[in-house]
Amino acid sequence: MGGSGSRFTALFEAVAIAWLKAASQKAVAQQLGLSWDEIHGIMERAVQRGLERRQAEPIAHLGVDEKAFRKGHSYLTVVNDLDRSRVLYVAEGRERGSLDGFWGTMTSEQKVGIPAVAIDMWDPYVDSVRQHLAKADEKIVFDKFHIAKHLGEAVDRVRRKEHKVLKAEVDERLTGTKYDWLRNPVTMDPEQKRDFAQLRQSQLKTARA
Repeated sequence: MGGSGSRFTALFEAVAIAWLKAASQKAVAQQLGLSWDEIHGIMERAVQRGLERRQAEPIAHLGVDEKAFRKGHSYLTVVNDLDRSRVLYVAEGRERGSLDGFWGTMTSEQKVGIPAVAIDMWDPYVDSVRQHLAKADEKIVFDKFHIAKHLGEAVDRVRRKEHKVLKAEVDERLTGTKYDWLRNPVTMDPEQKRDFAQLRQSQLKTARA
């Protein structure tokens, strides 16, 4: 049988779970002649089996991210096993509590064995990791995308302020250069590279930011 309280065989439930990876609960239920409660029960038992297996294995490198799933700024918090490229946990929202629920699915030994957690620079996630992992600040790794984003925003703030001052002096050197400071120079054509190099070598505050 598929597990405690199940009237289905393990093979039948495995087929249902395989189909659920490619179709909705409603579609799979209709195809297999199941009720919503039955298909939901199959999913819950699969999750429980997965948790039981997972609690017996070491998990090293975690990735925590937010995913928008509908218009209106609705988010999911997703925790990934970066070594095995699999999703470990999904919760609604992106508050601290959204991530707090994940830690209860791990054993104390697993949490001690985590050397690194990659997260974006979102304070609720940082607070959750600090609350649940010993020496958390040594294990938190901010992902490169968000670091680059924050650096880009800082440079742009300096550019806008300096551009305002320069325009008052009829100096248009920074006009139209907003995205040049954010681009990878490798993507520029030779003329753009030459012009941008001159800006970078100038005494502009933006060039030193």
